[in-house]
Amino acid sequence: MATNPGYIPEIKDVDIVEVDMVFTHCDKCDSYRPIGSHHCKTCKRCILRMDHHCVWVCNCVGKFNQKFFMQYLSYIMAMSFFDLLLLLINVRDFLSYSGKNNKYQLYYIINRAPYLIVIYGCVAIVFLLFCAIMFIDQLVSAYRNRTGIDSLQKIKFQRLKFRESLKNIFGNTFSEV
Repeated sequence: MATNPGYIPEIKDVDIVEVDMVFTHCDKCDSYRPIGSHHCKTCKRCILRMDHHCVWVCNCVGKFNQKFFMQYLSYIMAMSFFDLLLLLINVRDFLSYSGKNNKYQLYYIINRAPYLIVIYGCVAIVFLLFCAIMFIDQLVSAYRNRTGIDSLQKIKFQRLKFRESLKNIFGNTFSEV
């Protein structure tokens, strides 16, 4: 996910006169930024509507890529769910097939499969739960029209309808779906 999260170009005093927006000064990068923007220590830039810096994608999640981040989370949740489903189907097949006196199959089940099943199942459950929590957090942020940083700093913005907030994240075509 190497998309632009909403990098804010360096704005000096002269440029602000021409723009009709409210700006704050960032002491870390010595530039002006629109209200609702935050400075990322890792990227060393100010990001528009920055939610967090994600180590999974090595990029900030901001105004311009929150949609892609939420899609990424939903794909991982779907993949983990189907992994668990296939795992359960295979366990059922192993258990029903083990009574057929196939010595190799029985040896494999007894000696190797339980460890692999437990490890594989735990990894799938951890990924599913973590991504579900992150996805719900993103939906709550959209519902409240506040990023994670805004919530921590108790910054409040004008409350939008949930549908309008989702349109801001996913674009205008979201309303047509």
